[in-house]
Amino acid sequence: MARGKSLKIFMMDGDVAGRWICTLAGRITKAYRIPRALYKKCSYINELKRPAVYLLFGDEDDSGRPGGIYWRNRRCIYSFKGL
Repeated sequence: MARGKSLKIFMMDGDVAGRWICTLAGRITKAYRIPRALYKKCSYINELKRPAVYLLFGDEDDSGRPGGIYWRNRRCIYSFKGL
């Protein structure tokens, strides 16, 4: 029988629409949820300067950028100019 897992979500800005850090108990993996508008506020997070996989979620916006989910892997997420 499968055992339960504990998922911890920390709202960095104290707001459900803000930045999140998600961790799974017993693992070293972390997931960050960072809205595009708040991305520049994350320059101090050293973990975003390491190799990682990231997902971009969104709807089509006024610039004509298509909506959907896109995934990429980068050596350094924070230096990626496309965000």
